[in-house]
Amino acid sequence: MIFKTFDGWVNGDPPQTWDRFLAFDVGGSSANVMEWAALDPISKSLIFYHEIHKVTTDMRLLAEMAIPYLKSADGREYNFIAKVGDYENKIALADMGKYGITFTNAVKQNKLTSVHRLAGYLHPNPQRVFPTWHPRAGQFGAPLMYITPSCPHLIEEIPQQKWKSDQKGSDLKDEMDRGVKHDAVDCALYIVRILPAPADIPISKPKTVTAAKSLQSKLYWADVKAKEQKKSASEPRKPYNPNHGAGGEGWQSSLL
Repeated sequence: MIFKTFDGWVNGDPPQTWDRFLAFDVGGSSANVMEWAALDPISKSLIFYHEIHKVTTDMRLLAEMAIPYLKSADGREYNFIAKVGDYENKIALADMGKYGITFTNAVKQNKLTSVHRLAGYLHPNPQRVFPTWHPRAGQFGAPLMYITPSCPHLIEEIPQQKWKSDQKGSDLKDEMDRGVKHDAVDCALYIVRILPAPADIPISKPKTVTAAKSLQSKLYWADVKAKEQKKSASEPRKPYNPNHGAGGEGWQSSLL
């Protein structure tokens, strides 16, 4: 779920005390991508909040771009649970180590399990409540993964993911279509492989939300409702169709 950062998140980053993850997908003809994520210790939500997307073979340049984001705005180092990279590009990872960022090998086996795990983090759970820092704090239907606007390539790539099709056009349910952009998504897969499966993360009972958070939520949804009403008022009224919805057409998401 895409969301804007909130008050108290310095420079758009989650709190300094939250554990961090960094994933690096080494490019070639495609871009080098790094994705930063933080783990909310209360809700166990994973928040992707920063990325680097750069076509280059200069690992020194990439390291210089990344190093400032290993610390908070006041210079304190984040606690990184893991910094993982694609082990098929050992030379690039070794060079990054020389320039100040040491990566361990990302787990890449059993990609199908990883895809389902990422999907599980993305999908809303009707029994899980939104974290206290979210505009919908205390409401049900929360996912376990959030993405800030500072990760535009991850936001762009996730809806494009689909299963590879055979020559007859049928989906192959155990193989992703690598013909679509996937560098940022691969970084996300590297990270969720380290984390527990969504089904193994306990669902906490909703706690009383503070008045300030409740007000924030009310204002958020009042703004959404106002925009919807404005849009509805500006749209031309469609002619009545008594057969509309009688049969209906099915739909399915291409998202993972």
